Amino acid sequence: MDEILSRREFFQLLAGAGLAAGTSLLVHRGAQAASPTTDLYANPTPTIEPAAMPAIPMEEQAFLASHELKTGDTSRPVILMSYDDILDPMRLSHLLDVYLEHSVHCTFFFIGVDLATSADVLPRLIAERHDLGCHGWVHDSAFTTLSDDSIHLQFARFFTQVEKYLPGYKVRYFRAPYGDRNQHVRDLAAMWGMQHVLWSLESGGLDLLTEHYVVDRAGNGDIVLSHAHRPFDVSEADVIVRELVRKGFHLENLTDGMSPADRWPRISL
Repeated sequence: MDEILSRREFFQLLAGAGLAAGTSLLVHRGAQAASPTTDLYANPTPTIEPAAMPAIPMEEQAFLASHELKTGDTSRPVILMSYDDILDPMRLSHLLDVYLEHSVHCTFFFIGVDLATSADVLPRLIAERHDLGCHGWVHDSAFTTLSDDSIHLQFARFFTQVEKYLPGYKVRYFRAPYGDRNQHVRDLAAMWGMQHVLWSLESGGLDLLTEHYVVDRAGNGDIVLSHAHRPFDVSEADVIVRELVRKGFHLENLTDGMSPADRWPRISL
């Protein structure tokens, strides 16, 4: 049987996370597929206060929750490359080198437990104008089955780590593992100031056809799903970026490349 956190345990874990005292406290330890190396419900680093839920105005929450990003700006030749599951800082550094060489940008969706592994590279990622998004605290296969408290806890832990390594950085985007989301999940993400992001084109990443899956099929506004742990998404990154640029596409991060209709008016570039 799943172990249920006591009221004391729950508030110890979420102290400062901004959740209302009346929130349901049935958080199940067995509700997710835990990371091989990190328990979702392990105590946060003692020296780091859990991130508080940001004060997002209701109007902004409603906008973010109702404007899921499925494509970018289709009115111009822009491609939004995105990479999930950044497990290896060497691969991340290679991708950053590729994008720097071509003076273009993309978006990286991190699993929270893996942020520490790339801690030394994260400042470079932001300095070179890439977006950093949330991919959950652990790579849970069924996000829509989690309790509200479990989802809030994942976001709180993620925001805590981002604040530790990138003080002051505002996480604007969330991609649920496997794209498993519904309107309620989008509503909860919006409470943290995040828009949910899907994709319109998959790279594959598992064989030499990866380049062709992207370059031959990409069109205006495509959000391309790649994975930093898949070998050909990394090894073929240079040729993919080079060929997309050669074809006249601008490679932009989500913030710059989204449709104006999906942009919250108060987001400043």
